[in-house]
Amino acid sequence: MKNSAGLKRLMSKLRKPRRSISLELVPNGFSLIADNPREVIAEIHWDEISRVIAYKRDCFIYDQICFAVDIEKAKAFEICEDMEGWENLIQTFPQKLSGFPEKKQWLQKLAFPAFKTNVITLFERPPL
Repeated sequence: MKNSAGLKRLMSKLRKPRRSISLELVPNGFSLIADNPREVIAEIHWDEISRVIAYKRDCFIYDQICFAVDIEKAKAFEICEDMEGWENLIQTFPQKLSGFPEKKQWLQKLAFPAFKTNVITLFERPPL
């Protein structure tokens, strides 16, 4: 049974837990941190952020709220509400990014109606 060894390798890979990503505030912005092993994936400074777009992803039985955070260096990062540190970060955005609305101003518009695709630009840095 040559295939049983290959099947065992495949099954062991499928059983491995996925790394989770958390969000952590740092003095000049925030970091995306992977666990197991702990690793800083990216550090995003407030002055690098050019745009933040909020959207809702249909996950079949629930919706997931996410932000696409665009960086001036032509990079984008996705952060989602199930990440540890999400709530703390979204409360900090209005303090650090001029014109970014408070959560109560955008959440209802984004979340309802359920399972409908909604996209809202929450912040866009004016061109220099």
